[in-house]
Amino acid sequence: GGDWKENIGATLRLLYTDPKMKYMISTAAIFGLATGYMYTFVNDEVVTNILSLDTGAVGFLNAITSGVAMLKALIFMMFTHTHIKQIMLVAGAVSSFMIGFLFIAMPDVESWNWAPLVSVYVFMGIGRASYESTAWALFADFFPRDTEAAFANKSLWTGLGGVAGFCLAYHVPWVLLQWLIMIVATMQVVGYYRTAYLFKKELEVEAESHDRDKYWYTGTDSIVSL
Repeated sequence: GGDWKENIGATLRLLYTDPKMKYMISTAAIFGLATGYMYTFVNDEVVTNILSLDTGAVGFLNAITSGVAMLKALIFMMFTHTHIKQIMLVAGAVSSFMIGFLFIAMPDVESWNWAPLVSVYVFMGIGRASYESTAWALFADFFPRDTEAAFANKSLWTGLGGVAGFCLAYHVPWVLLQWLIMIVATMQVVGYYRTAYLFKKELEVEAESHDRDKYWYTGTDSIVSL
């Protein structure tokens, strides 16, 4: 009984007390939002209804997404440096942005050939890999003392993003959902750099505190090393 209440409390407490978490919401939400958009608009509307491709084509296109995600995840496993994580995350955000942008740049979907269509699924694969590998690692890096609560927040906002994607798909014009994906993807990059900045400041404060612990005061303004 008390465990799940404590988990919920820890999740919400981290969200409200740690400003870094607020800036990481878009990193979690974009994947759910993009997934809902892909299943409703791209798979059902574009591929099945507009282009009249069969279920085999839908399966092939989704397999491209899975293959690209797996390949990018393998590359990520080979390089764990922070700068690599940053590149991977930004690549995922740009790819999510492109999922919406391609349809705005080329709105006449009936004239699409395989090139732009496959590109959408490739971009989704890159974004998916960023969520499934890079984002988890960054949440662990930025919240080392509250990792479980951070992961819970990540899952929460991904779920809410997915609900938003599926629900909005049937109640707003497609172009609005495409713009929303582009905005959230942009916020993901801005949020990441803001979070990284705040985390760096936290480390600096901790380092200064650690250094002060090595000294004692003599009663004057000078600090004498132990």
